[in-house]
Amino acid sequence: MVAYLKSVRFFNDALIDGHFKGPNADEVIDILIAATPLKDRAVYKDVIANWVNPDGRVNETSLRKDLEFFKTRKEFDLSASDSVDQAVDHSFVDHALKILGPYTPKAATSGQ
Repeated sequence: MVAYLKSVRFFNDALIDGHFKGPNADEVIDILIAATPLKDRAVYKDVIANWVNPDGRVNETSLRKDLEFFKTRKEFDLSASDSVDQAVDHSFVDHALKILGPYTPKAATSGQ
């Protein structure tokens, strides 16, 4: 979890308003070009990237909403007592945050 959060924070530091325009955007794009089939740097500059919580928490409000929907669907074997609280365990996140502390965004340099 510590390594995962370090990578999420590095990725998030590449973003400004969802675009790869942050302090380490070029480095993240280099990694994405090396690790994915998409090799066009211009595409990465145009996309709106996904955001991930740099402190590792999942969006429990959203999960609760999703679970309530899936409970209404017959094709899923869910009981009324199934809950997000049963499924979410933040113990690994808590441990990682004790080591890393809360996320502090990397400051953008001028010209970014």
